[in-house]
Amino acid sequence: AAGRVGELLAADQLRSAIGSGAAFQGYREGAVSFLPTYKYDPGSDEYDSSEKRRAPAWCDRILWRECADAGAGGPSSRACPAEPSCCLEYGRHELRLSDHRPVSAALALPVAVADEERRLAVHGEVCRTLDTWENECLPSATLAPWDLSFGLVS
Repeated sequence: AAGRVGELLAADQLRSAIGSGAAFQGYREGAVSFLPTYKYDPGSDEYDSSEKRRAPAWCDRILWRECADAGAGGPSSRACPAEPSCCLEYGRHELRLSDHRPVSAALALPVAVADEERRLAVHGEVCRTLDTWENECLPSATLAPWDLSFGLVS
């Protein structure tokens, strides 16, 4: 069966939906080189032997989405890293506790780095604006001297 992974993937519903644009537009998946992860007889390496005889499938997947401008240097490139992401490892694990085999992936995901100088400038501007607003909103009161009565003072 391991030699038939490519043949099985050709009929994979998720890949078909992504390829046609019907689902998960903009998402990526690592190269699948492992056998389907579902439907096993629990506790065994045998695919579904029940009377339903469900077809093996890759029900457990890891998808990620690229930033729209990754590598393009587009208008929002300041918030979007120039390097695209990369899948370093993608595979399944042979735990036989259920009818699924778990999968994991190691991804190299670029992260946009904040412009610290700009962040500090914006923070200062926000603080000054809030301080001005707070001072303008302070209640004020004035008392006329003829309105004061201290009563009997001893």
